[in-house]
Amino acid sequence: MTKKLDYRSLSATEKRLYDNYKNHHWGINPTRIVTYDDPDLPESLVEMGRLAELHIAPESGPEYVLEVDPEDMEDCHLLYDTNHEHQRLYVILPPKVMRKMRGKAIQAKTNPAVSLKDLARKAKGHHSRGAYPDIKVRPLGRLINGVYATNKKGDGSSLYVHRFGEEGGIEPIIGVDNKGRIWFAGGSYHVTPSGIIN
Repeated sequence: MTKKLDYRSLSATEKRLYDNYKNHHWGINPTRIVTYDDPDLPESLVEMGRLAELHIAPESGPEYVLEVDPEDMEDCHLLYDTNHEHQRLYVILPPKVMRKMRGKAIQAKTNPAVSLKDLARKAKGHHSRGAYPDIKVRPLGRLINGVYATNKKGDGSSLYVHRFGEEGGIEPIIGVDNKGRIWFAGGSYHVTPSGIIN
């Protein structure tokens, strides 16, 4: 469900999320609140942008790119949890894209399904600690680059590329569950108004 925004009528929580979005987009106001029905996700998330690509290094074999088709990008959200100490990243995908991601997980069947919590501990970094939902995922590999499209004042609509693990940081491991949801496990990134940093 989508709700149009009138700042004066927002709840205190919604105002905090609104202000957080505006700060992270360098003065651009959000235009809507989108609600989602997924008990495994935090209650309130703020969008960084629309997910475009994930560059993944599997345990064996060459690096590859998990791309979102351009016609699907508008509905593929890269978000962060403002209540998490390090603003953990999350992805919300429409059913069509989740089916494609589920196919990727099936292709990675050589990787046994593991607990998301155990995968985060294996990845290491400050995101290896703390709450994760009690689900199983198939690990695809370490996340090397994340690419997302967003609009920031002064930059306009742009693609942003973040290199995970830069400057001594630890890359998260990307996992896909049996529904086709993408999960970031572990890693040592933070989300700031400047973007994702290690």
